[in-house]
Amino acid sequence: MVKNTPKTPKTTRPPSAITLLKKRVADLEAREKSLQSENKHLKELYDQAPLSYQSLDENGCFIEVNQTWLDTLGYSIEDVIGKNFSEFLHPDWKEHFNENFPRFKAIGEVLGAEFEMVKKDGSTMLVSFNGKIGKGPEGRFKKTHCVFRDITFNSLVKEQREAESKLLHICHVTDDFYKLMSELIDFFHQVAGCEAVGIRMRKGEDFPYYVTRGLPKSFVQAENSLCTLDLRGDMLRDSTSNPVLECMCGNVICGRFDPSKPFFTKNGSFWTNSTSELLASTSEEDRQARTRNRCNGEGYESVALIPLRANRDTYGLLQLNDKRSGLFTTDRIEMLEHLSNHVALAIAKHMADEELRNSEEKYRLLFENAQEAIIITQDRRMILVNPAAVKIIGYSAEKLTAQPFTEFIHPDDREMAFDYHLKRLRGEAVPSNYSLRVLCQNGTVKWIEQNGSLITWNGKPASLNFLTDITERILAEKTLRFQAMVLDQIQDMITVTDLQGVITYVNQAETRKFGINMSELIGRHVESYGHDPDHGATQQEIIETTLTSGQWRGEIVNYDALGRPFLIYCRTTLIRDETGRAICMCGIGTDITEKKLTDNVLRESESRFSNAFEYAAIGMALVSPEGCWLKVNRAICELVGYTESELLARTFQEITHPEDLETDLEYVRQMLAGEIRTYQMEKRYYHKAGHIVWVVLSVSLVWDTHGKPLYFISQVEDLSERKKTEDDLRKSKMILRSFIDAIPESAFMIDPDGTVLLLNKITAERLVKSMDDMLGRNIYDLIPEDISRSRKLIVDKVLQTKTSISFEDKRLNRHIYNSINPVLDENGNIAGLAVVGVDITDRRQAEDALRKSEEKYRLFVEMASEGIWAIDGNYRTTFVNRQMAEILGYTIEEMQGKSVDYYMFEEDLNDHRKKMEERKQGGGGSYERRFRHKDGREVWTHVSATATRNNEGLFIGSHAFFTDITERKKAEEALREGEATYRTLVTGLPDVVMRFDRDGRHLFVSDNVNDMVDLQAGQFIGKTHRELDFPETQCKLWEDALIKVFDSGAPYETEFAFEGKNGPAILNWRLVPESDNNGKVRSVLSISRDITSHRRAEQNYRILFREMLDGFALHEIICDAEGNPADYRFLAVNPAFERMTNMKEDDILGRTILEIMPGIERYWIETYGGVALTGEPVFFENYSADLKKHFEVTAFRSEPNQFACIFADITERRLAEEALLKKTEDLNRYNKMMVGRELKMIQLKKEINALLKKLGEKEKYNIHEISKK
Repeated sequence: MVKNTPKTPKTTRPPSAITLLKKRVADLEAREKSLQSENKHLKELYDQAPLSYQSLDENGCFIEVNQTWLDTLGYSIEDVIGKNFSEFLHPDWKEHFNENFPRFKAIGEVLGAEFEMVKKDGSTMLVSFNGKIGKGPEGRFKKTHCVFRDITFNSLVKEQREAESKLLHICHVTDDFYKLMSELIDFFHQVAGCEAVGIRMRKGEDFPYYVTRGLPKSFVQAENSLCTLDLRGDMLRDSTSNPVLECMCGNVICGRFDPSKPFFTKNGSFWTNSTSELLASTSEEDRQARTRNRCNGEGYESVALIPLRANRDTYGLLQLNDKRSGLFTTDRIEMLEHLSNHVALAIAKHMADEELRNSEEKYRLLFENAQEAIIITQDRRMILVNPAAVKIIGYSAEKLTAQPFTEFIHPDDREMAFDYHLKRLRGEAVPSNYSLRVLCQNGTVKWIEQNGSLITWNGKPASLNFLTDITERILAEKTLRFQAMVLDQIQDMITVTDLQGVITYVNQAETRKFGINMSELIGRHVESYGHDPDHGATQQEIIETTLTSGQWRGEIVNYDALGRPFLIYCRTTLIRDETGRAICMCGIGTDITEKKLTDNVLRESESRFSNAFEYAAIGMALVSPEGCWLKVNRAICELVGYTESELLARTFQEITHPEDLETDLEYVRQMLAGEIRTYQMEKRYYHKAGHIVWVVLSVSLVWDTHGKPLYFISQVEDLSERKKTEDDLRKSKMILRSFIDAIPESAFMIDPDGTVLLLNKITAERLVKSMDDMLGRNIYDLIPEDISRSRKLIVDKVLQTKTSISFEDKRLNRHIYNSINPVLDENGNIAGLAVVGVDITDRRQAEDALRKSEEKYRLFVEMASEGIWAIDGNYRTTFVNRQMAEILGYTIEEMQGKSVDYYMFEEDLNDHRKKMEERKQGGGGSYERRFRHKDGREVWTHVSATATRNNEGLFIGSHAFFTDITERKKAEEALREGEATYRTLVTGLPDVVMRFDRDGRHLFVSDNVNDMVDLQAGQFIGKTHRELDFPETQCKLWEDALIKVFDSGAPYETEFAFEGKNGPAILNWRLVPESDNNGKVRSVLSISRDITSHRRAEQNYRILFREMLDGFALHEIICDAEGNPADYRFLAVNPAFERMTNMKEDDILGRTILEIMPGIERYWIETYGGVALTGEPVFFENYSADLKKHFEVTAFRSEPNQFACIFADITERRLAEEALLKKTEDLNRYNKMMVGRELKMIQLKKEINALLKKLGEKEKYNIHEISKK
C-alpha cells in the first residue's frame, strides 16, 4: 500500500480593502447613473403622459399637477398650487365635491367620478376621475393621486345623437301640424331643461306664439304681437314696406344681428345667461333695436332665441326662458341650432304639403262645382268626369269611366266623335266646338255642345272636353224652326204689321202669292197690296176697324206683283202684350181656290215623306208580311251592297245569316199574331260581296183599318264599328295576358272560390306545373294540404274585409313575399283575387348577414381604464401599474415577467410583432391594440408607445401608455346601432334618405331607394353619382347643390325632374348640413320625396281652370270692426271670366269690388259675405245691365273668409226662351183664328149643299166627313 503525501496548498492573496472599496464605489456610481436615467425617464413620463394628473392634500388643496393637466385647463402652475379643488369646479358641482371628498379619503379610492370643471377661459368640460389615497409609514393620509379624462365630447355627442334621432322621429311620423308643434314644444322643454318654452310662427305679417309651455298667460298675451304700431294704431313699416318687428325676437326673425357680439351666434341666434347683466352692459344699438325687456321683467335670466329658418325663409322662432342664471353653453346653443334646422325643414315640408293640399282642394272644388260638364278622355275612355257630367248623362262616374266613351254617344254621332277624338290626340286640326247627342241612363237622348282641346295628362296626350247641355236650346230652336216651318207651310197668307199698317212679317205663302220677296215686302204699307172697293173693304177701313174693335173679318181683293187680282178671305186681329198694350196687327188671308191649295199641300207632303225615307241616315225599308222587300232606301242598299232593284227581287230571309233567321222569324210570327207590337234584335246580313254585316234591326207593323197587316217598317243600323270595338277588347285581353307573362315574378288571378282564371309562366314554374294544368282548376288542389289550409284562411279574410293582405313564407329555401288583392266589379263586389309573389331571398340573406356582422362586432367592445406598461428587450413585462393590471384582470405580481404575447389573441400576434420590430428600429407612435382579459374577454386600448434605450443608444425595452378605449368602442358600436335604428326609422318613410361626404360619396342610403331606381341601397355606399353612371345633367345639379351646402352651411331645397325606373317623376329635394362641434359641416343629409302626383294634380286642375268655358273668380271677404262683410277683394280669375266681363286680370287682382264698382248694391256684398263666413253656398240667376248678359251664378266657400264664384253665360238660352214664348203666343192666336175660319167654311158648304139640293143636283160636300176631320 502506497501512502500519499499531501501537497502543500497554493497561497492566494485576498483582495485588499481598497480594491473592494473601489469596486463598491463603481457599482454605486453605476447604480446612481441608472437611477438618474430612470428618474429622468419617469419625470418625462409623468409630464408627457396623455393623462391629467393631480394630487391634493387632506383639505382638498392642490399639491401637485402635471403639464398635461395645466395644458388641458389652460392654467399656469402658479394659478393652481395651494388652491382648493372646488375653486376649479362649476358652481353646481362644488357642493357635490365638498360632500364626497371626506368619503373618498375614508374609502381610499375613487373610480369614474364625474365633475364639471371650469377652464381658465370660462368654458366648462365634463371629466371622469380615477384615483387613490397615498398614505405615510404610519398609515395616515398623505395625499391623493388622481387622473382624469375629458368626456365632454362623448357626453354631448351621445346626447345630441339621441335628441336628433327622437326629433327626426317626431318630424317625420307626426302628420297633424298642431300635434307636431305640441310634441316639439315638449321635446325642447325636456332637451333644454328650461322652465318655459315657446314657438312663434308666421301669421300674416306677424309672428305670434303658436304654442307655449310654462310661459305665464299674461306674458303671452302682452308679447304675442311683435309688430310696432303708431299712435293711431296703424302698423309701422320699413323702407321696403315690411312691418317693423320689435324686441330681440324681431331681431332674430328679421336677421338683425352682429356676430361679433357675444350674445349673437354666427347663425343669427341670441342667447344670454343673465338678462340683467346684458341690459346693464349693452345699449339698444348693441342689441340692434329697441327691446321691451319683458323677459327680464318676468325674472327670466337665461334666455335663448333661435330662428326656425330653412332655405332663407324664416318660419318662426324657438324661445327658451329660465329664471336661473348660467343655464346655456356655446355647445348647448349649437346643438339647439342644429336641432332647430330639422324643425324648420319639417315646418317647411308641412307648409309645402299644406299648400299642395289647399291648391289641389281649390282646383278640385272648382272642378266639382263647375256648372258645365268636364270630361277628360284618353285611350278611348273617360278617365275623369265631374259631377256636372254625371248629372247630364245620369250614369255614375264609375260607370262612365268603366266603358269606352263611344258607348254613351248616339250611334249616329259616334263615328264623328271618335274620329275627332283620334285626330285631336294626333295633333291634327279638328273643330273646337261641335254638337252631338249622348245616351242618358233614363233612356233619353240629350244634345250637348262640346268644346275640346288637346292636353297632356299623366304624361300622355288626352282630350279635355267641356260639355254644355243644349237640349233645351236645341228643342227651342227646333220648336222655333218648326213653328216657322208651320207658318211657312200654311197655305194661308199671314201678314204682321205695326199699328200704322207697316208690314213687319209675312210668311212664305204671302210672298208666293204676291210674287214678291219677303225682304221687299217688309217695311211697305199694306196699301201696296191694293184693294177694290166694289169687292170688299179698303186697307184703311180694315186698319181702323181692327184698332177700334180688335178684329176684322171679310173679303178683300189684292193684286200680285204683275197686277193680277185675286180674292182672299181675310181675318185681322189686334195683338196685345202681357200688359194689355196693343203692339201690332196680324192678318190671315185665305185664297178662295181651296182645292188647288189642298192639292199643293198634299204634293208637298208626299215629297217631304219621300225625301225623309230616301235620305235617312240609317237603313229603312217596307217589308211585306211574307218577307219581300216592298220599298228600300239608299242607306240600306249601301249597307248590304245590293241595288234597289236587286234587293226588291229578294226576301229578307235570303240575305239573313242562318243562325239569326229562326229568331227573326219567331219575332215576325209574334208580331203578326198580335203578341208584340215591335221588336229589336242584333242580326247578321250577308253582304253582296260575301262578308257578314252586323246590324241592329228595329221593326214595327202597319195594319189597315180592317185589322189586316199591310207591311213592316224596318229600321236597320250598322253595328260594324261596335263589333270592331268588341274585337279590340278581345285583343286588349290578349295584350293583358302577354303583360302578365312578362312580369318577372309569379302573378295569377282566381275567382272567390279559388278557380284559376289567369296566370303567368313564373307561377306555373314555381309550382312545378304547366299553365294548361292550372287554368280552370282550383288553386287549393294544386298546393300541399297544410299550405292550402293556411292560404284559405287568408283568402277568406280578404273576401270578408275587401282589403289586401300581404305575408311572407319560405318554400324550397326561397323567401317569397305574397300579396293577395281583391278585384272589385262596378257594384263594389269581389269579382276575383289578384295574387303576386315576389322572391325576396336575396334581400333576406343580406339582412341575415348584416345581423351576424352586427353581433360579431358587438362582442369586441368592453369596459377598461388607463394603464402604464414597461417591457425589456425580450418583450417581457418589467413594470405595470395597478390600473394596467386591472384592465386585464390580473394582479401586478401575476403580470411581472410575462411576455406581452401572453395577453394577446393569436390573430393579433403578427401585427403586434411587426409593431415591436418597428419600435426596436426607432419607430413608435400611437395605435389601437386588443388584449385578452384574464377571464378570456377582450379589452381594447389606445397605445402610445416609446422605445427605451441605454446610454449607448441600444434598445433595452419600451414603455407605453394604455388608455382604455373600450367605452369609446362601445360608443362607436352604439353609433352603428343608432345608424341601424335610423335606417329602420327612415325605412318606413315615403322619403328617400341619403347622407353624403364632401366628395359627394354616399355614406348612408335608405332601402326604399330601390323603389325609384334599379339599384339596391348597398350599391350606393362609398360611390358618387357619377361612379353609378347617373346622367351628366343630374350629376352636375346634385354636385353643385352639395358644394353649396358644404360651403355655406345653410340648408337647401329645390325640385327637379327625374327619370326613374317607374318613368318620369318630380322630386322635392332637401339638403341639411350636419356640423361637428367646431361648426364645420362634416356631412349633408339628403331627403327626397316624390311629389309627382301633387304636381300633376295641380297642373291638371290648372288646365281645367284655364280651359273651362264658365267664368271663375276667387275673392277674399273684408269685414268691418264688428265682423260684418264690408267689401271683398279679387284674388284670382280665369280667362273665361275676362271674356265674359271685359275686365282684365291685371286690372282687378288685388283690388276690391268697391274700388272697381263703387255703386255696387250692398246686397251682393252681404250675400257673398254670408257664403264666405258661414260656408253655405248660393245659386241664382242674374242679369247684368252693364254687360247686357244673363248669368247663372254659383258661389261657394273655398276656405275660411274666401268665396269662389262660377259664372255661366245663359244669355243665348234666355233669348231663345223669350223668342219661343213669343212664337208660342203667336201660334196660339193663329190657332184660334183658324178654328173660327173652319167653322165658317163648314157653314158656307152647308149652304152650298142646300142650294144644290133645291136645284135638284147632287150635294158637293160630305159635311159629316168634314166635321169629323
